[in-house]
Amino acid sequence: MPTHAESIRAFRLYEKTSKNGNTYLTGRWGGAKVAVLKSRDVADDGSAMWDVLLSPAQERPKPDTRQQAESPIQPSLAPASPSLASSELSDEIPF
Repeated sequence: MPTHAESIRAFRLYEKTSKNGNTYLTGRWGGAKVAVLKSRDVADDGSAMWDVLLSPAQERPKPDTRQQAESPIQPSLAPASPSLASSELSDEIPF
């Protein structure tokens, strides 16, 4: 069994709460958006099951250092993609 010292971090997930109070995890893994949603199904022993969903992530623009010196980059106000919203949940999971 590998020890923690032998482990590598593949990516990080961030805990979020949907507008209806459901907890989920979200993040990026390379070129993919990751969402981990609690399933309504349960394991044979009664423990919780989680679904890991992946979708293509938009490529992040590479910063142009010349443009940054002239004016700061404004954050995008585009709506979050609902592509990974679970049909199991009654509310949309934002990305």
